[in-house]
Amino acid sequence: MKTTSPPKDFDLTANLFNEPGYIPAKGTTTKLKTIREGYKRGELTALLQERGLLFIRGLMLSSEFTEDSDAKVFARKYGAVMLLGGAWHSFAEDRLGPSEEGFEGTRRRLKLYDFTKFGPTNRPSSDSIHSAATERLGDCISAAGNVVSAVREGYSSDMLEARTRVGRLMGNTALHIAAVPLGDTLQAMPAISRLDMQVSARHEAEAVKNDAVALSTMLRYVPAPAPFADPLGNELASLLDRTMPTHLADMMQQLKADLPLV
Repeated sequence: MKTTSPPKDFDLTANLFNEPGYIPAKGTTTKLKTIREGYKRGELTALLQERGLLFIRGLMLSSEFTEDSDAKVFARKYGAVMLLGGAWHSFAEDRLGPSEEGFEGTRRRLKLYDFTKFGPTNRPSSDSIHSAATERLGDCISAAGNVVSAVREGYSSDMLEARTRVGRLMGNTALHIAAVPLGDTLQAMPAISRLDMQVSARHEAEAVKNDAVALSTMLRYVPAPAPFADPLGNELASLLDRTMPTHLADMMQQLKADLPLV
């Protein structure tokens, strides 16, 4: 009898969203206009993406060291949604990159969090998965910086490679964050099968995808790191500002003050 292998992959499709990616507006103040008029095409979005990833890492890091469960849930939910939207914008919206074996060019392969690497006695806790996801955001930020450099140097194969890399990193990190709630649950289920663990991971990834699509319909553009970080403000940034737990809001206020305007 044929056995079913535990799922490890997750499709990010080019037609996932009906709404477009976020397009930043020109500056509304003399200072911002002066800054933004000097950018090359695509540079502003790339800089906002890098800034937004710093914001998301701030949310994840700040919520990691608090007992406030609302802060943890907020950071994980919106962090995962924005990362998945950013992944789509970076390397699925325009069907960037080569087709992968077994996949059409309209789909990109992401990786679910792999619980099968662990035995019944050493599965990671939810806090441990959260901490590891926060560390992965450092790789996302570094890759986003490479996109900025590629834009400044001119559109080339470097741009394609940089956008594909940051897109895949953001997408995989989103699915990593999606798996955080499963950590403590699976620790308490030593007899659960490898298949059922990965089916659960896929279920959580689907929930993030559905949340991202629903939010894009409300915003009329895809939620991603860039709009979150735009100092001009927008619907996504306003939504997060209104609903963010106080602990995270205080941290974000300081982080915004510390980072240069773009």
